[in-house]
Amino acid sequence: MSRPTLRATTLSLLVALFIFATGNWTFLRLNAQVFDGQPLQMITYAAIGFCMVLFATSLLAPPFLQKPVLILVLLISAGASHFQDTLGVLIDREMIQNVANSNSREAGRLISAALVIRLLLCGILPSLFVMWVRLRPAQLWRRVLAWVGTWVGAVLLFALLVGTNFKAYYAVIRGHHELEASLQPSASIGAIIKYGALLVRSANIKVEPLGLDAKSGPRLAGAVKPVVMVLVVGETARSKNFSLGGYERPTNPEMAKRGVLFFDSVTCATSSAVSLPCMFSHLSRDDYSYEAAAASENLLDVLGHAGFAVEWLENNETDYDVAKRAKITLLTSSPDPAVCGRGECNDSILLSPLRQIIEKATRNTVIVLHTVGSHGPPYYLRYPLDFEPFKPACQSVELSECSDAEIVNAYDNTIAYTDLILSQIIDMLNDQDRVIPALLYQSDHGESLGENGVYLHSAPYFIAPDEQTHTPLLAWLSPRFETQLGVTMKCLAGKAHQQVSQDNFFHTTLGLLNIQTTVRDPALDLAEGCASP
Repeated sequence: MSRPTLRATTLSLLVALFIFATGNWTFLRLNAQVFDGQPLQMITYAAIGFCMVLFATSLLAPPFLQKPVLILVLLISAGASHFQDTLGVLIDREMIQNVANSNSREAGRLISAALVIRLLLCGILPSLFVMWVRLRPAQLWRRVLAWVGTWVGAVLLFALLVGTNFKAYYAVIRGHHELEASLQPSASIGAIIKYGALLVRSANIKVEPLGLDAKSGPRLAGAVKPVVMVLVVGETARSKNFSLGGYERPTNPEMAKRGVLFFDSVTCATSSAVSLPCMFSHLSRDDYSYEAAAASENLLDVLGHAGFAVEWLENNETDYDVAKRAKITLLTSSPDPAVCGRGECNDSILLSPLRQIIEKATRNTVIVLHTVGSHGPPYYLRYPLDFEPFKPACQSVELSECSDAEIVNAYDNTIAYTDLILSQIIDMLNDQDRVIPALLYQSDHGESLGENGVYLHSAPYFIAPDEQTHTPLLAWLSPRFETQLGVTMKCLAGKAHQQVSQDNFFHTTLGLLNIQTTVRDPALDLAEGCASP
């Protein structure tokens, strides 16, 4: 078979049509919802979307780079559209940041037969076609002119279509960001460019000190035993599935017995890459940016300035540079099959090193436990084989192979296991008479479990459902802590009805520990008004 010869503009147009037809099912579905009952407007806006696809595809593929770029765009679109269509996620800068920070084990869990088939049919095979066809020879200036003409033509057609009903389509563009955020390859390429720009801007950031005036208040200074605060960073735990917060299933029986307090906390973001640095930052969600947080010390540094020893135990993929100036211990293996028996370690791996730190503590100490918690999609790997109170539970990384009920069962098992781990930590602290202990738990973000066809997390915040933005903030203070630091569980319980956020985490930690510093905001400190002089 002889190889066909195409104009460069024809090849770009064919690739754009293919990507629009095979990689934009989510966009077309959302478009149909927005223009329900308005077929003409729906078709017109679909054409507007195609203009954007053609613009992105042609602009990025100048002469001499056309084929490699088109192949790359095909592969990106195929992969991104798979996750959009099957999990309901959208690709933005935060999603790219999450992918960049993922380890090979976590990334491997997302590889499925469906993804391979999608990449083969919508990425590799059309890429082979792009490689196979010949481009019609032309002088360079003609090829450049044709290239410019293609994407300029796409812009003009875009403007013409929008102009047919400017007021309506402009309102859709401004009010339905999910349409733009689901359009491939534009959304993915834009997200990659934004993440790259973020790395460039933050490459030479100088870290400014924070809270150098931090010191022990009178109650902390008067402690005759080391004050030990355990800060547990939860992973993917949502408020909706905590029985402490009113969930009908008994997912928190052990913490309920121990009187743990529950607060519904609104997150800074829907991904760990943003929410984790944000909650340890002194910045509010409204003021937070990656660069601003990277340019300043954080809560752990302020604790250090106040004389606390700070240790970070890591059972997740990364600390996202939150603990870069603290002592960090990465926990990756255990000979106990109940802990690391299925290729990944559950959070019981944190207990032994935590006990060792507590037993050796001779000064005030804060220990951060970064848990793997309820990280999906393999929820079934987050708890031991013999721990499964809710059945039948999904046993696959491919959520499409399970019913929503099985997915919820597996997820609820992870919450119940978190309940067990936190209760064991509380008992451990209570039994250590040589220290004055307390515990705070804050999940980084929530999770979607199939509600409205959406799974996992990292949805753009402007469309994120409550399941992804409402997380538990838990507090437990030992009687010794209440007596010495002057903050009581009863007083904190009186504030449990308040809507709190991750903005409170930084300031409440300082307030509970009676650390005096100008960076603590009393208005965001849940312990404010609860501490006796």
